[in-house]
Amino acid sequence: MLTLNTKNPTLSGRLQVVDELLAIAQRAGIEKPLIDTCVLDIPDPGPVSKAIYLVKEKYGLPAGAGIHNAVDMWKKRRKIDPTSYTFAGIVANIISITSGANFLLYGPIENAPTAYFCCALADAYITYSTKQEYGTKTLTNNHPLYKIFR
Repeated sequence: MLTLNTKNPTLSGRLQVVDELLAIAQRAGIEKPLIDTCVLDIPDPGPVSKAIYLVKEKYGLPAGAGIHNAVDMWKKRRKIDPTSYTFAGIVANIISITSGANFLLYGPIENAPTAYFCCALADAYITYSTKQEYGTKTLTNNHPLYKIFR
């Protein structure tokens, strides 16, 4: 479910539509919604990531976004060298990972190897931190924490 709010394209605007979307989803018989906190503008990865965190906190639902769309909207990206452009996409994705994103739409399939590794690395760092601080455990031994740092 896309939290698009064209009348109020802010963090609070995105959150305002969640209740409406959930009511519609319930009437439609959708039992396991995914909430896409909706990239609308180039600097949106920050508010979109915060919305991911808040949706998960308030509703306990899986949330994520097509964060890479913010980078792709940037017209000046064509003037940026390819390495910096790649890093811009990585940074956008990592911000949402640190906010607890359950899913990401990372851009063209050609980005998969870089996006998978960088997002898995961020997830491993976060997991290690929460394991130390709170004693949390992964649900599987197939987690990036164990695959990357073997």
